[in-house]
Amino acid sequence: MRRFSLLFVGLFAILAWAFASVTLAQLNPFDTGGAERPLLDASPTGGLDASTYIGGARAVAAPVPAARPGPSNFVDGWAGGAGPPGAGAAPSEAPTQWVAAPAPGTGPTPTPTPVMVMVIGGQRVRCAVCGTLLEDVRRAQVPEIVAKTQFYDDGTHGDIEAGDGEYTNITERSDEFLGSECNALKERLLSLLRYCEEADSLQFFRLYATTTEPISQITKSRYEEQERDAKLKEWNERFLRMFRKNPDDPTSGFYPLYVPIPPETPGAPMPPGFNPILAEQLRLEEERQQQQAATDRFSGARGGGVTGAAAGGGGGGATSSYFR
Repeated sequence: MRRFSLLFVGLFAILAWAFASVTLAQLNPFDTGGAERPLLDASPTGGLDASTYIGGARAVAAPVPAARPGPSNFVDGWAGGAGPPGAGAAPSEAPTQWVAAPAPGTGPTPTPTPVMVMVIGGQRVRCAVCGTLLEDVRRAQVPEIVAKTQFYDDGTHGDIEAGDGEYTNITERSDEFLGSECNALKERLLSLLRYCEEADSLQFFRLYATTTEPISQITKSRYEEQERDAKLKEWNERFLRMFRKNPDDPTSGFYPLYVPIPPETPGAPMPPGFNPILAEQLRLEEERQQQQAATDRFSGARGGGVTGAAAGGGGGGATSSYFR
């Protein structure tokens, strides 16, 4: 009887253990008991990733952590009054930016006033013939950050001494333009050469007569014209070479007249009744009258010189021996 009781208790314990195992397996839906492994191994594509789906199911079934409140105000030194998050925060939680609140009664830090330094910039333009300074550089006060990024203190770009604290950015131009005085001289020489080119041999050499007859004893016009052209060529190469971009080429172009950049329009309003268009027209008319007066004076001097002598008037100008 006692042996039967012990056997009954043993069977009851085995049945209770089996029933508890099945019950626990049903209560845990994520425990597959290794049944998915044969299926995954038998699949030609590897089957479903059980860890992904089980992990996703566990994330859904897990309780959602309470969201940390965002900063709503600046009280008690930290936004929201709760202070910064601790070092033990869960890594899966999104980081929250905590901003220190300013002390009561203080505002934003004012922008500092930039340090101003003296710089030298612009272009230095000189006449290509006589070297006259046509435009010079300018000094200006700029912020220090601008001086260090757009100007130089390394002995280049017009800087005299490197590291002396004086920033410069200078462009030198000395072989590109003509000044007004040299340009006026060039135009006068061109006028003289044009006049000589248009004059015939009688006027040019102050001759009384020339002829085209080959057997005549009178001076031949063709030879005199050839000699005149040779002199004009010589004068062109001698007196105009300095005004040319390539002095060794008689056909090279001349340096252009330098016209400085006009100043900026002033910010102040124009005086009442001032008409800039009319003022510019009056200025141009005055310049035209001055040029006409200079041309008349030059024409008078020319009439008493070469032309008068060629006509036999005995003017006090140049003589034939000078031109020869």
